[in-house]
Amino acid sequence: EEHMRDIQATFIKEERKHTSARGAVAKRTRAVQLLARKLDDIPTRAELVQYERRFAELYGAVQSKLSETRRHFDAFNVLADTRRFLAKEISLLNSLQEQVTEAVASPEGRASLVSSLRGISEGVSATLDRANGKLAAEQAGVVTLQTLFGAAQQRQRQYLTLVKQFQEACAREDDLRRQLG
Repeated sequence: EEHMRDIQATFIKEERKHTSARGAVAKRTRAVQLLARKLDDIPTRAELVQYERRFAELYGAVQSKLSETRRHFDAFNVLADTRRFLAKEISLLNSLQEQVTEAVASPEGRASLVSSLRGISEGVSATLDRANGKLAAEQAGVVTLQTLFGAAQQRQRQYLTLVKQFQEACAREDDLRRQLG
C-alpha cells in the first residue's frame, strides 16, 4: 500500500510537471505565433516592388485624370470667352443697325455714325491687342512647360535606370545570400 502511495505521489508529481510543461509550451507557442505575425506584417521585396508598381499606376491614373480635368476647364473657358465675344459682337451689330438707320436721315447723324464707328474700331483693336497679348503669354507658358516636361522626362529616365540598377543589385544580393546560406 505504501508502494501504491509512492506511485500515486509520483504520478501526481509527474502530472503537475506535465501540466506545467504544457503551459510553458503553450506560452512559447503563443510567443512564436506573435513573432510570426510580426514577420508576416513586414512586406517582402516582391511585395514592395508590387506596391511601387501599383503606386506608379495610381500616380499615372491621377495625372491622367488631372490633365483631362484641366482640358475640360480650358475648353469651358475658351467657350465662355467665345460666348462673351459673340454677345459683344451681337450687341455691336444691333447698335450699328440702330445708328445706321438714324444716321441716314441727317448729315449730323452721318458724322456721329463715323465717329461712333471709329470708337468701335478702336475698341475692337484694343480687344484684339489684349487677345494677342494673352496668346503671346500662353505661348510663352507652353514653351516653359515644354522645357519643364523635357527635364521631367530626363529625370524619369534617370529614375528608371536607377530602379533597374537597384533591382539588379537586389537580385545579386539574393543570389549571394542563397549561395552563402
